[in-house]
Amino acid sequence: MDKAKMQKWTALFVKIYIFALVLYQTLWQIVPVRVFLLNTGLDIISPALAVLGFAFLVADVFIEKTVFQSKYCIFLIAVVAIMGISSLLYINYGWIDNAKVIVWQVVQMFLLYSLYLRMDSKQIKIYLGYIFGVVSVIFMMAVIVSLCQFLFQTSYNVQMDGGVYRQGFQEGRLFGIFGNINHASLLMCFMGIGAIYCLTILNKKWLKILMGIQTMLSFIYVVLTGTRSALVCMIFAVILCAFVSMRNIAYKKNFCKLKFRRFICAAGVSIICAGMLFAIYLGVHKVMVKVPVWIGTVNLAVNDNEDLPGDIITEPDRQDINSGDISNNRFKIWKDYLQCDFSNIKSILFGYSPGNYMKIIKDNFPDYYIVEYAQEKYPQAYIENQIYETHNSYLTLLTGTGLVGFVIMGAFLVLSVLSALKCFITRRYISNYAILLMVMLGMILIFNIFESVLFYAYTSISVVFWLMMGILAKETELTEIAADTAAQTVLTCK
Repeated sequence: MDKAKMQKWTALFVKIYIFALVLYQTLWQIVPVRVFLLNTGLDIISPALAVLGFAFLVADVFIEKTVFQSKYCIFLIAVVAIMGISSLLYINYGWIDNAKVIVWQVVQMFLLYSLYLRMDSKQIKIYLGYIFGVVSVIFMMAVIVSLCQFLFQTSYNVQMDGGVYRQGFQEGRLFGIFGNINHASLLMCFMGIGAIYCLTILNKKWLKILMGIQTMLSFIYVVLTGTRSALVCMIFAVILCAFVSMRNIAYKKNFCKLKFRRFICAAGVSIICAGMLFAIYLGVHKVMVKVPVWIGTVNLAVNDNEDLPGDIITEPDRQDINSGDISNNRFKIWKDYLQCDFSNIKSILFGYSPGNYMKIIKDNFPDYYIVEYAQEKYPQAYIENQIYETHNSYLTLLTGTGLVGFVIMGAFLVLSVLSALKCFITRRYISNYAILLMVMLGMILIFNIFESVLFYAYTSISVVFWLMMGILAKETELTEIAADTAAQTVLTCK
């Protein structure tokens, strides 16, 4: 088989593989589907995908060597090496959990991230369009069911994977039928932002109507979840979109010619738009509070689980932060993890291994809050060596592989972001597509401050992140090529 055919078949495999990965992760977010997968043994799809992706990468090393062609790949290879070293240092705690984490991390960092090397920009856009369409259908069905649970004040708990998953509307928040309310809220932000982008490129009216409905439903769901991290991410998205859009208009209309004036103008518009978003958020919140009362479903609320309070809370008001701890225990969690991380030289440099750090901390720091809380509240999870998670992806990175892994991955992120910013700032006009990529990546990086969803994890958000990082690298590369071509044209004319 010649090289062209080989590249065609490997590109096709990667496209099918990533689509299967995204589809599985999308379905996994929905608790009824997850229960079905667990009960039927179909959850084996996840490890099967991991093995398949890893095997493909091993073969690729000897065939196309795409692994070594992605941007700043040297840092990613170094991260894998550090994960291996950290795992070996704690081999007495076992190797299986570390192996699982490393395999998934390798698949995401090299297979998902390198997608941009296998397709051109137009093919990537078409491919992402198909994926977005499928994910939109699945998630909007789940959102509609979740909103119905709010309207009819339904709540119940599902026991699964050694934990309890809250469902429906309870404790003043809409959990819906999603497994993790925080992850779901960010994903719905993506659904809304993606729908808004589609409104700018679609021509068919019925598709525009559907995208408008999707934007509205996604926003309402996020409001009812009461997830503050999602609100912060939405504000960031509005600020960035407004700033870049205003900058584009200033260049196009040729006003505010001085850079300082353009900056002030764009910043002013951004602040106004952020204020408008917050006002709309509060307005929707107040209206939605009254809807169950208007339709008379408050008194019809049924409690299907004896462990829940009989009077279901009808107002979306966070009950978990009314105790005076605005961080919802995160400050305690972060403090404990940092003390563990800097307790000895080995942990400072190499952490506690990416897959076994909870088990190691549980055994060595039994009196810490992150351990005692799990033992008291989630005894089954505690038996399975699970403790309070870091609720911060950067802290997970530090805990898993120490300062060495933290610095190396940090260098990759900083260089990637700076490269993109430098490239786009020099352009007079930034496309909506590039804005979409920057907004989504920025939202994930901010969200990581509050949740453990990216490093040493295989989640829907980590899948989106590594895909978007590769696609952003593609756009940066195209922009640099265009700039170099323009510069050469000018020199030739002279």
